Amino acid sequence: MAEARQVKNRIVQAVLRECQKLKEKDDLTDELEHVRDIKNKKERLIKSVALASEASRRTINIAPYPVQILAAIKMYQGHVIEMKTGEGKTFVSPMTAFAKVLDGQKVHVLTVNDYLVERDYTLLLPVYEMLGLSVGYITTETSIEERKKAYKCDVCYITNSEVGFDYLKDHLAMHSDSVVCNGKYDFAIIDEADSILIDEARTPLIISADTELISGFCISCAKLVKTLELSKENEELEDTVYVGEFPKVDGDVILNLKYGLVYLTENGVKKAEDYFNVDHLDKFILHSLNNALIARFIKKKGIDYIVRRNEIIIVDNATGRLTEGRTWSDGLHQAVQAKEGVEIDATSETAASITYQCLFRQYKDFCGMTGTVRTERKEFRKIYEKKISVIPTNRPVIRQDLPDRIFARKEEKYQAILEETRKAIDKGRAVLVGTASVFTSEEISDIFDENDIGHDLLNAKLHRREAEIIAEAGSSGNVVIATNMAGRGTDIKIDEKTRAAGGLLVIGAEHNEAKRIDNQLRGRCGRQGDPGSTQFFVSLEDRLINPYLSKSYYEEMKKVKEIEKKDPFSGHIIRRVHKRIGLQYYSERKDLFDYDKVNQVQMRVIYNEREKILNDDMDRETVKRIAKEMNMEKEFHEAMKRKKDEGKDTVTILQEQKKVLLKSIDKEWRKHLQDLEALKRNEYLKAYGNMDPVTQYRLDAYPLFAEMVVRVKKEFMKEILKE
Repeated sequence: MAEARQVKNRIVQAVLRECQKLKEKDDLTDELEHVRDIKNKKERLIKSVALASEASRRTINIAPYPVQILAAIKMYQGHVIEMKTGEGKTFVSPMTAFAKVLDGQKVHVLTVNDYLVERDYTLLLPVYEMLGLSVGYITTETSIEERKKAYKCDVCYITNSEVGFDYLKDHLAMHSDSVVCNGKYDFAIIDEADSILIDEARTPLIISADTELISGFCISCAKLVKTLELSKENEELEDTVYVGEFPKVDGDVILNLKYGLVYLTENGVKKAEDYFNVDHLDKFILHSLNNALIARFIKKKGIDYIVRRNEIIIVDNATGRLTEGRTWSDGLHQAVQAKEGVEIDATSETAASITYQCLFRQYKDFCGMTGTVRTERKEFRKIYEKKISVIPTNRPVIRQDLPDRIFARKEEKYQAILEETRKAIDKGRAVLVGTASVFTSEEISDIFDENDIGHDLLNAKLHRREAEIIAEAGSSGNVVIATNMAGRGTDIKIDEKTRAAGGLLVIGAEHNEAKRIDNQLRGRCGRQGDPGSTQFFVSLEDRLINPYLSKSYYEEMKKVKEIEKKDPFSGHIIRRVHKRIGLQYYSERKDLFDYDKVNQVQMRVIYNEREKILNDDMDRETVKRIAKEMNMEKEFHEAMKRKKDEGKDTVTILQEQKKVLLKSIDKEWRKHLQDLEALKRNEYLKAYGNMDPVTQYRLDAYPLFAEMVVRVKKEFMKEILKE
């Protein structure tokens, strides 16, 4: 095995020299006290990283490599680091966290699921305790009181979604003792930074308030949509984007799989008008029908969601994991429920929302770590204003990444995967077959069963044995079929027999939407200089590829068994698709961020005002001022007199009014968020008229905000004047 890599960085070398001195000391107590008194920031950084490194060696028997120390320093400087799988990212965070705590900051260590939160907290607790830091963790099951304690710790381990929802809930609290974090957002260390800051950045975090149940109408839309037929001209028209018009072609529906869009044709509109017995389709019907169309034609069972115990559970396409508790917004979730015939939830309206881009701007600073991020350099620089630092591996990577094998039909691809797997296990290698969906993993599992290939299946439906399956995945002759859920937070360690036979073979059964996620799958093997190889198997029928092929190319290549032998340029198709989808998703995230920046200015005004009201005693002068602005002074004084005549003292009255004012703010803010969403849709359409939609949105959103402020005051006065 190759020698460990040396790092020439001056700070790293200074830390290593300090580590050598610390090894000679029996007790670190004096050093830990002294480091807190060091005023020079660079000197304190060197000493603190060395102490954290030595604490790791003494408590959990892990002495960080020079490359891990380099990673800790880059993260301390606010960089997002790329560190390959198996290089020990988990053991980097205590070094960065300790240095930041000594700077007087509280640190949140964020990761993607509760399992990793508990695992990392438990593993690293002895390190933090030796360093004299308080450390806590938060999962979905953590109570309010326990959350408060965890947030008060020097270091808190938590998932990205929990910290986001706690932020929103704190700003919806009706009592100050319901607030868990108290606005202490100093420094965040984001594990799996690409997943959190890129993959999940297309979907804002939303807290909803239930509204009227409309299950009957959802079911009616689902029934109608089942009868609608795709236009015969769909292939010629599928790249067209229609705005404010219904195509005049045969059939009822045009489907654009590239952009996930579905359009009613004029025929489809006529059928819908007849079905609902109306002269024209209003906004509500059109919106509901659009959701039903997306549910039928775009959202696929086993790929985008599964049905379990009469519930729709969304599958995260980037991680392959179930996202229990998450729902699609704006009525789409109810449309999918109607399609599958399960119980339909009440629809909801947004009570509060925030994007991850804006959530992490609440922190004074943050850093990140992940195995694959350099392909997103541009986005991290433009949106997050973050530098990417690529950390060298501790030992050179000797893994072989073989070129794609491309087939016309899915059946031929599956047969080739079967043959390649059989060859590998006959040699004594271990095999990991990675898929992008539950559906594909189950198809391959069935084929392996039919051909007597023993294997473990790991997907969003069957995840309970994940740790056990991954622990054995590198054993000679083992075969694991897994969705992307096996690509995060886990190392596959190979045994000696597998190493001697050539290491782990990773087979990609289909490409993912992002090249970065493909690279995560490749990164399952070749850790710490281990041997191994990876190869993707592709068919022209794959969901990712097929929408981007011309009809003539598809028809010609269907006659060929293994396409890359016939067309040496076929590999360019994959690169083109990755580039196109990457640009599309970047554009979506950029749009979301640009619009949300406008919303966040307004949100900060509302949240700051709300926080003042929540934390301070209600001031009678504030109420009198609102009454004067609304020309209701006389009515206000009469109402106050009535309440006093009822025996209420001033403190009680003001407490009641405080509660009413908070409720009025929340009620009108919810309405305002709906108005902003409608405005956003309008401005998006205006983009086709050569107007910059974001600039126009900013201009139009301000008067809406001013109107909302007036509505809050009116609602408040109306409520406190009630008998």
